[in-house]
Amino acid sequence: MAESESSEKSSGVGIYIVGALLLLAGIVGIVILTRKEEPKAAATAAATVTEEPVNYAPPPPPPPKKTAEPEDAGDDAGDDAGDDASTASTGKVAATGGGGSCSKCGQGKSNSSLQSSLQGAAGAARGCYNRAINKDGAAAEGKMTVAVNVGSNGAVCNASIVNDTVGSPTVSSCVLKQFQGKSFPRPDEGCVTVNIPLNFAVKKD
Repeated sequence: MAESESSEKSSGVGIYIVGALLLLAGIVGIVILTRKEEPKAAATAAATVTEEPVNYAPPPPPPPKKTAEPEDAGDDAGDDAGDDASTASTGKVAATGGGGSCSKCGQGKSNSSLQSSLQGAAGAARGCYNRAINKDGAAAEGKMTVAVNVGSNGAVCNASIVNDTVGSPTVSSCVLKQFQGKSFPRPDEGCVTVNIPLNFAVKKD
């Protein structure tokens, strides 16, 4: 009787031991499986990270275009400019200041001083007629109008006869010399054109 109870206790203990071993084996198996899953999860996470799009830095802006450098005009350019300056300096007297050029003359403003001085030159021009009479012994009577361009600096840049009923080249040439190349008081503005009428008649005693 005692032996049967002892054998039953031994078998019961054995069952518990076997159950404990099985339980332990199950726990160990679960731990092993869990450890195997962790690397897979880590690998999956790593794969996920590597698959994210890479944000590249924007490309640098293109270099600015170089502006075309002005071409060298060459050695001849200075010579041409010098030729032009020589022409201007050796030509007729050019008036300075606003509107002083003879090409735009007539747009200026005269004054009493200039008019008076031109009338004095006209008196000298009448002497041309008297000298022609004394030299040639005879000269036709008539009228003459002289257009005088006075630049803004007071210099005469042009003088011409616009009307002549005398018909004497000697008188005409002498009259023009009374104005050409002369200087008078400056106009108030720019270049002015003054028409000077001259009447030539033989004085009778």
